Amino acid sequence: KLTRGTLEGHLLATADWVTLSLSGSSPSSKRKLRAQMDEAREYLRQLRDAEMAKRLGEKDVEMPDEKKAPRDHLALLTGERMARFNANNAKDLLAICEFLEEYPMKSVIFGGLEAWTYASRLGRVGASVVVTPRQKRWADENLNRESGWSIESARILWEHGVEVVILPAQTSISLGGLAGRDLMNLPME
Repeated sequence: KLTRGTLEGHLLATADWVTLSLSGSSPSSKRKLRAQMDEAREYLRQLRDAEMAKRLGEKDVEMPDEKKAPRDHLALLTGERMARFNANNAKDLLAICEFLEEYPMKSVIFGGLEAWTYASRLGRVGASVVVTPRQKRWADENLNRESGWSIESARILWEHGVEVVILPAQTSISLGGLAGRDLMNLPME
């Protein structure tokens, strides 16, 4: 919404996400993140089992130690917080899709220059993508698949059920070069 002088009618919230580092070219970062998520998942399983035992009337039920569980990762698995990823290339986006298939959670991906190449998969895992349409990366001629940036990225993602946010390249309006060029390009974005 473009308004001036008021925040009425705007949806406002604090940044309630956990930034996760996951790269398709770094097996160690994948292993580390998966280990943390498995710890959180195991804690939730133990907690669920202990609560069920209490409901069934068992006495002396020992509750799992909450201090040993990674808090941020628990909040992701329970839906209290959202995962934030930074990824632009297809390899990293594929790694994120695989991760979200194994650990379903609310998530947002910032960048997503090549996200249109995995639009259907991103839609299936329920990821949202923040794109900057005028940010460019040309297709790699050495690859035997679609790659690079596309001006139609936001449309392609939207058609596959991906929630898209369009973010301008700058937070201010530039008067450099052609006067007001950012004002003229806002409709294109």
